[in-house]
Amino acid sequence: MDITEIIVSLVGLATTVVGALLVPYLKKKLNAQQQANLAYWVGVAVSAAEGIFNYSQAGKEKYAYVVQFLKDKGLTFQEEEIRALIESAVYDTINQFKPDTEGTDNA
Repeated sequence: MDITEIIVSLVGLATTVVGALLVPYLKKKLNAQQQANLAYWVGVAVSAAEGIFNYSQAGKEKYAYVVQFLKDKGLTFQEEEIRALIESAVYDTINQFKPDTEGTDNA
């Protein structure tokens, strides 16, 4: 066997191994960044909707506003995912000024 054939085989093997390990890692990392970006923009949109629709029965209008805002930003998402992120952002918005009572003993 010629040394060139061995080197070509080793380079091919190394490329395959690196590709098999690196590609899933990069996809996971990119996905995490996309999720963080989506969560950020959901928070922005929820805050805006809370300010624009400041009456209590505007839930559907707020939701529609947030979804349209995200679509206008070019963000893609699953319906279940966006509902959960919106609910989380609403919860955070509502509770951001409540005092933290965890860890206190009322006895």
